[in-house]
Amino acid sequence: FELYTNNPLNAKTFKVAATRLKTEQIVCFYHKEGEAYLEYRSDLDDAPVFRASNRVAVKARKKALWMWKIEALCVYNAAGAVVCSEDNHYRIKHVVTNKYLIQNENRLEMTDDYLAAGTQFNFRQFAKDAKDEYIHSLGLVYIRTLRGYSLHQRVEAGPPGADGDAPTTDILKETPVDLALSEGLSERDAMLVMPIFP
Repeated sequence: FELYTNNPLNAKTFKVAATRLKTEQIVCFYHKEGEAYLEYRSDLDDAPVFRASNRVAVKARKKALWMWKIEALCVYNAAGAVVCSEDNHYRIKHVVTNKYLIQNENRLEMTDDYLAAGTQFNFRQFAKDAKDEYIHSLGLVYIRTLRGYSLHQRVEAGPPGADGDAPTTDILKETPVDLALSEGLSERDAMLVMPIFP
């Protein structure tokens, strides 16, 4: 029945199901607090970064380096709704480079091998009292690894402040992605899942 309700042809009949994020859908991950997109550039490093940007309109966020695909582990679950649960795992693929996010010890990196250990992720709802297990369009979630770590934006000290002695803690244009234990997450680490519409 899920495949029937998720079918775009039935969107008017099943309006709630139509807003659910589905596997194989192209999305951007936006760090709301840091006002930055998850980005990967293969020419710079093997690790993704958060790229600061205030462009959140549908047309403005179609920058290719920000596009990711949430893949089901099994081909039979393709186009199924993405579920927030420790029992439901997904791969996160960078659309442009065809590389996958991977946890390599305490670092987030990219790999070509989608079967490598560490390429599976799950999602947790931002709202503690969330009644719905599905991720909806523009929903806030935590992206978690199987080892219990979540994506976290590192806040680095910027240039010295106006008084010359205290550095500011502004988010720089490009900041590294850290992994933090899920228990210690604050609400500032939630990611907005923004679908890219064709």
